[in-house]
Amino acid sequence: MEYFEQAGNELIWRNRGETLAIAPWGEDSLRVRSVLMGDILDTDFALLPAVPVTDVEIIIGDENSSIRNGKITAEVNYREGIT
Repeated sequence: MEYFEQAGNELIWRNRGETLAIAPWGEDSLRVRSVLMGDILDTDFALLPAVPVTDVEIIIGDENSSIRNGKITAEVNYREGIT
């Protein structure tokens, strides 16, 4: 089973009905969204507008994946989600 995918600059994790999306959101920052049993809605409630970034690295593995935006990194384990 595939748990991870890359959609543009986003790292997507799916497991047990949960979907988690992590995306760069300006310099050295990440936006994390999650939903259980549904689709993630692309809303910008109470957020500053996204600033384009170019220093993003996404690494997809079998059990772990990560996304780095500048000086911040999020790691996702296929069983536990984000760490």
